[in-house]
Amino acid sequence: MLKAGIVLTILLVAAPAIARSHTDPAPVTACPQCPLSPQVLTVDPGPVPAIENFWGSQFDWAYMLAMYQQNRDIQLIAAMGNELSCDPTMREFSRKIILERGDMNTNLKNWYFIYFDRIMPNPPPRRAEALVCMLRGLSPAEFNCTYSAVMIGLLRQSQDAADWAIDKSTILELRDQARVTYRTNQNEADAFTRWRQTGSLGLRRK
Repeated sequence: MLKAGIVLTILLVAAPAIARSHTDPAPVTACPQCPLSPQVLTVDPGPVPAIENFWGSQFDWAYMLAMYQQNRDIQLIAAMGNELSCDPTMREFSRKIILERGDMNTNLKNWYFIYFDRIMPNPPPRRAEALVCMLRGLSPAEFNCTYSAVMIGLLRQSQDAADWAIDKSTILELRDQARVTYRTNQNEADAFTRWRQTGSLGLRRK
């Protein structure tokens, strides 16, 4: 288990230059490959700092709140991928992520009410809104590289937080979902990493 939150690192990339020749023009692809030397912007460490110092039912309470917000952030950013990505497989993958986080949050809301007799709070997603504004300002050539980097950071944060819940939660259903959450975020972050390296998510068609 990691003892500190993963700081979300966004790779801000410049649009790749395309060499042109009068006699042999270089082909222009719909989704340019990510450059090797991106800039780095640090945002925040995600859910772990909000949960790591709690135990027992207090941990369950803090984890549900933190992961509910994290899932909402991931949904909002994935919606940008569905809307703006030049890669149809990435748009489809983004829609899958949106639906999965909706299912996860439905469970979290239900358990929060059952175990704490409260309605899940729904604060404004300020972090996600800032990231959405940043993504909307990118050119088509920049978008996929930056979007995939943002998603990798968010998914690794969720994976890290789920690892804590597997060990510390007192609620069986929450531990079971945390195991699923861990694997799901790991697989999806790996897929985005493959896209950055090869231009393919490497997903199997059902």
